[in-house]
Amino acid sequence: WKDDSVVYNKWLQVQASSRVNTTFETVKRITETPPFSMENPNNIYSLVSVLGGNYLVMQRDKEKTFSWICDRIIEIDKMNPQVAARVCGNFNFVKKFPEDIKIIAQTEIRRVLAETSLSKNSRELLETCV
Repeated sequence: WKDDSVVYNKWLQVQASSRVNTTFETVKRITETPPFSMENPNNIYSLVSVLGGNYLVMQRDKEKTFSWICDRIIEIDKMNPQVAARVCGNFNFVKKFPEDIKIIAQTEIRRVLAETSLSKNSRELLETCV
């Protein structure tokens, strides 16, 4: 299955959309294991973006997950700004989060916005979230 990119990316989506308590740790481990590549947009969309949209996991592990996603945005933005901007879309609903979670998410977003080399597209999307 790992040699079939379509099946592999579907598997990534299943892992990132899981509701189990270990989802975040599983996603982190996958990013460090071949054949996953941060240079492959489909891998990023299937794993990182899906995790970002998994609000249960994002809010349950809030301090770790928001920081991790923002670190990935910074990393991806340097290689592929368009893909990074798409990942930024996960923060569209930050202002509707419970106050404690919103503060954590917006703090991390401001950290990304402080990056002077951040692409215009990512910057524009994130600025609307703070």
